[in-house]
Amino acid sequence: MYLASRPDDLELGPSLTGESGPGDLELASRLSEDQREQTAELIKEFEDVFQETPGEARSVVHQIKTPPSQVIRESWRWIPQRLQSQIKTEIEMMLEKGIICRSHSDWRSPIVVVPKPDGKIRLCVDFRKVNAIVKFDAYPMPRVDELVENVDQARYISTLDLTKGYWQVPVAPEDQEKTAFAILWGLVQFQRMLFGLHGAAATFQRLMDRVLAPHMDYAAAHIDDIIIYTEGWAEHLQALRAVVRDLRRAGLTANPKKCTIGKEETHSSPILKTSAPLLHSRPSCAPATSGTGQNLQRSSDLLPKGRLQGKLQTQGAFSCLGFPSNKQPHQPGVTPPSSVETPFSDCAGFPK
Repeated sequence: MYLASRPDDLELGPSLTGESGPGDLELASRLSEDQREQTAELIKEFEDVFQETPGEARSVVHQIKTPPSQVIRESWRWIPQRLQSQIKTEIEMMLEKGIICRSHSDWRSPIVVVPKPDGKIRLCVDFRKVNAIVKFDAYPMPRVDELVENVDQARYISTLDLTKGYWQVPVAPEDQEKTAFAILWGLVQFQRMLFGLHGAAATFQRLMDRVLAPHMDYAAAHIDDIIIYTEGWAEHLQALRAVVRDLRRAGLTANPKKCTIGKEETHSSPILKTSAPLLHSRPSCAPATSGTGQNLQRSSDLLPKGRLQGKLQTQGAFSCLGFPSNKQPHQPGVTPPSSVETPFSDCAGFPK
């Protein structure tokens, strides 16, 4: 089961103002005084890593591979007068931080402004036409169901959320012009990687897999979310120090406001928060359960497709998914060798 991909539109990201320090890190309430002191010492030792300012990866750049003869140049879209001052503030901040720079590119994509309920705005760039000609990067995303199994027996769980993760990866200098977008005050382009670009997730996952390669027994990442899991506290502190040390070597930073230390439940991780309850009854467990495929199919009806309809049948199926693993497994009534061939299924948890 793979997580959904990012949307094509780019969210430029929240403001970088309101800096926070290591003291904002969340510690589990169950930690003893000694454990808290040990954690505080570790945080102080790596206070350059626990920062709200994005770092800069030293070992990777994001490449945007396109046919040499093709250039995407779109008309820029009209922006309402009432939003222009907010857009200007965001653009100036990004210029100051080195996320974007002025551009003389012959490429141009339009921006999209999305109002937020609080009156602020979300800036996006529509890269759909650029993405249509970008060479696909087939690097695999991690399987969350396998991660759930690894974390399930851990007594101590810590999560690290990399600070505005994509912004920590430089765009290859020769490809920066392809990220150019039009504003009222001219043309700008990205110097750092951004959400919405084809292959950005693959580039970041490749980086994280490389950084965490020495720590595969107790740490994993899904893009910019890292989870560290161990059974004992001493080994947890050692694992945490080892991972953070390698983040420092890689030039990466973690947002202290979004990090947690020493939790005991998988829901402390953004990677697993919405996935864990259903993953224990995923289709690969179907031979040992009864009716899992039908229940998953009916539960999928609860996913947003317009207005949410809480039908009795789907509610019952959703409730049942937590129980089959507690029942005695049903053994198949065949002797080896045997095989089951299913070209597709409407009831296997994944619609055609």
